[in-house]
Amino acid sequence: MLSSLINQLQRQFPGASLATELHDPRAGSPLFTVLAAIKDPRRRRGVRHPLPLVLTLAIAAYLANHHSYTQMREYAVDLWQRYPGWGEKFVHGPPSQDTFERVLALIDADQLDMASTRWVTGQLSKQPQVAPDGPRVKRHTDFTTISADGKESRSAKHGTGTRSHNLAAADHATGVVLAQVAVGEKSNEIPYLKNLLHTINENKPGFLRGAVLTIDALHTQRETARLVRSYGCEYVMTVKGNQRTLQADCAALGWEKIPVTDRIEEWEHGRYVRRELKLVQPVGALKIAWPWAVQVGQLTRISQRTATGKISRETVYVVTSLAPDKANASVLNRMLVNHWGIENKVHWVRDVGFN
Repeated sequence: MLSSLINQLQRQFPGASLATELHDPRAGSPLFTVLAAIKDPRRRRGVRHPLPLVLTLAIAAYLANHHSYTQMREYAVDLWQRYPGWGEKFVHGPPSQDTFERVLALIDADQLDMASTRWVTGQLSKQPQVAPDGPRVKRHTDFTTISADGKESRSAKHGTGTRSHNLAAADHATGVVLAQVAVGEKSNEIPYLKNLLHTINENKPGFLRGAVLTIDALHTQRETARLVRSYGCEYVMTVKGNQRTLQADCAALGWEKIPVTDRIEEWEHGRYVRRELKLVQPVGALKIAWPWAVQVGQLTRISQRTATGKISRETVYVVTSLAPDKANASVLNRMLVNHWGIENKVHWVRDVGFN
């Protein structure tokens, strides 16, 4: 029997509509609805299976690690045999291997990505968020925290042999990818963050309001801070050498007189890691010239490899628009840990190779 996507979805989103749909498609489905908005690239004559049906089966199979067209066909047959409700959908039997291949070759990838993320953000907004197993990523606040991070696709290459590069937004608590945009070849990610936030807001208007966006030092830009706040979203930005003036201003805040206010100690990938965070409010003589910044942090990361005993130490600075009553040192430190750990926690990945 093929491995079941249903259990995965129930762990991630208890009561998720796709899980219900796989048992009995007659129950109705928001996923079917959003996929129905995609233009069918096939000629009407000879179409035996509705586009939303083929796409739903392909997505379900892909999430259950059945990536080939043959495996998608087997997955569809398995559902047809196990759940009587699918009989009404499979008027002409389950889609063939050729049908999956033809549809996925012709479909507009951007439309598919937007439709699937619209369904995902809808699930996040109405389901209680459940953190994945393990101590590294866990629910730390009552607001949604989103990580924006660039990632090179490991399985997809262009004809030139270069890998595809995407900028993605993922939910901290679940690892769910909310949206992604392709970064142009020989381009950096900075201007694409605007498109990413626009996509999230278009998929689910108002979703960003009251949320928190954590981003790497590359995106620590004045215009980015203003852009994030224009959506009613808060930011947590890491400060490194690409913003030399800001980095110098942060370094000059007299950290030697400020005590460590939060400490996280963990074992990860054969290393003992300790993260110490100091916080200060940049007011009066400590004020820094950065849009909407109300807290500044100094984060020191000390790690020791168990195999060699080698110790490394790194200090970076953090600026955030979050007020202390919304995010104290403990909350901010956990946000930063989750941001750097989210890459290994993503459960839904729309790989360019799927196109």
